[in-house]
Amino acid sequence: MRDRKDTNRIFSLPQEYLLRLVLFGVRATPKAASGLFCGLLGLLILPLSSKDRRKIARNIEHILGIPRGSEESRTFQKRALRHQIASSFESFKSSFDHNLIEVSGLEELQDKIQANLEQGLGLIITTGHMGSWELAAYYCSLASGEKFNALAKPSKLNAATVLLDEYRLRMNTKTLWTNQKSLMKEMVAILKNGEALGFVMDQRPDARKGPTVEFMGQPTSFVIGPAWASARSGTPVMGVFCMREGPWTYRLISTELLPGNHTETDTGKMTQLMAAEIERVIRLYPEQWVWNYSRWKFRRD
Repeated sequence: MRDRKDTNRIFSLPQEYLLRLVLFGVRATPKAASGLFCGLLGLLILPLSSKDRRKIARNIEHILGIPRGSEESRTFQKRALRHQIASSFESFKSSFDHNLIEVSGLEELQDKIQANLEQGLGLIITTGHMGSWELAAYYCSLASGEKFNALAKPSKLNAATVLLDEYRLRMNTKTLWTNQKSLMKEMVAILKNGEALGFVMDQRPDARKGPTVEFMGQPTSFVIGPAWASARSGTPVMGVFCMREGPWTYRLISTELLPGNHTETDTGKMTQLMAAEIERVIRLYPEQWVWNYSRWKFRRD
């Protein structure tokens, strides 16, 4: 008799084949035709994205004060979704040819990462779902000169998780899936070994719920992992973001948040510091954050 795992795998195979077909189309599209490809993809996706657009409209009304139903809101929704299409396309395609991307701020990032890693305490890098967090991981690996380690939630689609794992390996990133029982042990081992560990920490925590801090003007619960790991051994913390400036052009923003051998143990204060840096970059590039995500529970109107 087949077990549940085998059954799930069988049902996910058609999804995996479909996703691979789409991604083959992305890979095969010449760079010069990428604008046209993304434009056509937008024409297909935008009419089918009413749920995402409602989430964006609700979030930006409460957080940015942009009235729902206004022309400003509709324009913001379109730009946010078009950014997600373009950055996803460029991030995936660049995994086969890293020279496709033009990036600024890499030398500064390299200097900061190397200086922190030389202390032998490992390095915690925090970021959010904005710009291209996948490219941020790749450039962190390039700056450190070694494979980058990053935590990630498995997708609800098994096929997507398989493809993400393959993609990240091409980007020199090892994924630590957050549903594995040995996660905390692996995190500690990576930092003990003097390596960098990345957290995309702006979405709702699951089991490992942490402090509630001020974020985008709202009391917001965050994961405790980055602060816990840093407080445990005085590991330095940096915020790193890879923001889109235009077609195939990105800017790395890197900020040192906590120095090595710090003595801070208040995980609430540490998490607030990390959240504030994520908010700062969101407000610099508001349309590049993933607003089509239910980060807060607002009162029904």
